[in-house]
Amino acid sequence: VTGQLVFAAQREGNWNLYAASPQGGDWLPLTNDGTSRAPAVSRDGARIAFESHRDGNWEIYAMAVDGSGVTRLTRDPAFDGEPSWSPDGKQIAFASTRHIDLDIWVMNADGTNPRDLTDKSPAADFAPAWSPDGQWIAFTSWRTGTAQIFIVSPDGAQTINLSQNKFDDQSPAWSPDGKKIAYVSFESGNSNIYVQDITTGSRQLVESHPKGINGAPAWSPDGKQIAFTRWSNPAGVFVANADGSNERLLFGATKPLSPQWSPDQTKIVFTRQFGGTTNDRQLCFYTLCFTLLANPHWKLAVLDANTGAFSEPINTDHSFSPTWSTDNTTIAYADATFGIMTTDTLGGQATTIYSQNPAVQSTMYSPDGSKIAFMVRQHDHWEIDVMNADGSNATSLTPPDPLAFNVVNSVAPSWSPDSKQILFLSDRNGKWEFFVVNVDGTGLTQVLKSVTDSLPIRYNFSNERVIDWRK
Repeated sequence: VTGQLVFAAQREGNWNLYAASPQGGDWLPLTNDGTSRAPAVSRDGARIAFESHRDGNWEIYAMAVDGSGVTRLTRDPAFDGEPSWSPDGKQIAFASTRHIDLDIWVMNADGTNPRDLTDKSPAADFAPAWSPDGQWIAFTSWRTGTAQIFIVSPDGAQTINLSQNKFDDQSPAWSPDGKKIAYVSFESGNSNIYVQDITTGSRQLVESHPKGINGAPAWSPDGKQIAFTRWSNPAGVFVANADGSNERLLFGATKPLSPQWSPDQTKIVFTRQFGGTTNDRQLCFYTLCFTLLANPHWKLAVLDANTGAFSEPINTDHSFSPTWSTDNTTIAYADATFGIMTTDTLGGQATTIYSQNPAVQSTMYSPDGSKIAFMVRQHDHWEIDVMNADGSNATSLTPPDPLAFNVVNSVAPSWSPDSKQILFLSDRNGKWEFFVVNVDGTGLTQVLKSVTDSLPIRYNFSNERVIDWRK
């Protein structure tokens, strides 16, 4: 099953594990007992751990990736499930009710030496996930009265509450060094921007406005500044240092969206409402009347990142999701009337490079400038596509499963720093969760599950970016 997606599925009332190509096609059954769920593939791709009720109780099992050599790892009358491999493959974290409440446990990969890491809390702890360096296990807990993200050391000696928030958080954007996340939070009842250290859990209020809508944080390429938008007075594009100091209004604008720094950090492009009509109008000729619907125009603008000097590249009347090419002059954007367009800061014309299906959103150049990822509506769902920077060779990375009964949407693509993978949101499991896929469509994998299990993500197909993947 090399290069395949391993998953659990319910068919005719029975849960089993399967392997399949991310491109679709036949499913290869790996189990046939009817109770197998929660598969976890070891880092080396050699083994699958999973939970099963095949012997009359929920236990953890392991097997080879082709389904052979099934071995029972746990033997306890309590529930044991939700396995997660350590990066070195030597241990497995799991959830268990051996001590009445649901706790996070760790055992050796052969099932020996099980130990409870969170027995001091009477609340439910579940959904363990190892950190890539093996130093921490993230999990979800109800110990504070709401679902929160915690981390615990593999020896159970240290436990830290990372999120510490009872309110919605959204629009996360990673700092270039990968140590911090900027996000919008409604903790105060209004939307404010925070920066949180993912190692220590500490966070800092970068921008607060008692009545404003603050959103769309965008890190500068060197990680020292954040650009963001505000819709209430004073509305416009703002820039602040990453620690929240030196906030300044760079340019006043009505309903600004999607600020994006040029790779050389000298310019910021964004979308704003400018021109057109914002209210419906009724026209009458004698006794015949009809209504002209509102048609607000959304136009691109480019700012000098230091002085705020304004320029407007040639663009169409519904320009969204601008993204910079590596040449620091070319800008691609989405216009649902025409498709994907390009323009530039040198006075060039707006040019259509993708028109096969104009129902597009969320364009994004790859960091190396060779490709553009975007989302496109296909009949009753949205898919992630990728094409060459000139618009050629458009390919779907998330085609629908012909055997699925539910409609699956894949949205809001973001490139990995090395241009080899795309991170995106999908509702394939019944709620918005994060997935990554290789640029050739292989290797579809769910990520950041502990985050989306604790903090529900809202997405309204509004052409706004949701996450930014940095080094």
